Amino acid sequence: MSKHENTRQSALRELLNEPGIAKTRPIHQPADGALLTLEITQILPYDRNPRKSKNPKYDEIKASILVRGIE
Repeated sequence: MSKHENTRQSALRELLNEPGIAKTRPIHQPADGALLTLEITQILPYDRNPRKSKNPKYDEIKASILVRGIE
């Protein structure tokens, strides 16, 4: 392990051991490599998601797959 990686891991370990890390760091700036815990109310749908409605051929496609399988 390089000295840089060791220093980075030590810094990350210190951040993760801080009490109340979720309250002291802005949500949009999580510690590098750390897992981020969010309240469900903090999760927003992606505003550029092209799938805003059900595919009009969904039922037809589903029936076809049930009869013929996926080709």
